[in-house]
Amino acid sequence: ADGVEAKSSVQGNPAVYTSSQRNSTAYHGYQNERLRSILNHLWFSVDNCSNDPVRWQELFRSIIHHIANEHSWKEDQSFLIVFECCHAQLSAEKVATTGWLSKQSDAYKRLFAILTDKRLLKNVGRIAKNLTTSAVENYHSVRLTYASRHKA
Repeated sequence: ADGVEAKSSVQGNPAVYTSSQRNSTAYHGYQNERLRSILNHLWFSVDNCSNDPVRWQELFRSIIHHIANEHSWKEDQSFLIVFECCHAQLSAEKVATTGWLSKQSDAYKRLFAILTDKRLLKNVGRIAKNLTTSAVENYHSVRLTYASRHKA
């Protein structure tokens, strides 16, 4: 297993999917749920950046901390404006039942590489610069580039 933690459909607790489980409907449902969450976060970042491309990028990239159950972090070269998640304190139940990724897992490393890819940030960054109808079109274009129609 590559350390992809996911909700167990039986107990509601985080579990690691094995190779054979990855072909299951539950696994694909979980992956689709995670993708929807990332796309929602993308749009949230655009909507809350105040047309500031640096703030947008930091808001968007903050998800790399959130998915590892890290909701505040120190200022460094990659985060100069945003130092914590925008959500309220998570309940103990939410923390216990969310499928967090270990920063050492292959899944986290792959997702980190995708979410910090310069081409992705450049393409999606166009949305933050011009919040008009064309922004929605750009959003959908980027969404279709990185997720098939059937999974998004």
